[in-house]
Amino acid sequence: MLKCECATCGYTVRTARKWLELAGAPLCPIEGHGVMQHEALDDDDEPED
Repeated sequence: MLKCECATCGYTVRTARKWLELAGAPLCPIEGHGVMQHEALDDDDEPED
């Protein structure tokens, strides 16, 4: 679960990495605030050297 936060009001939610990759970041429920910011997505599928 990754933290998503509205840059305007600070509203936060936790969202599964799967949904961030498939559908993108959620929208803030307050009209006019738009897409929420989220923590960086790591590439866990690639092996490290």
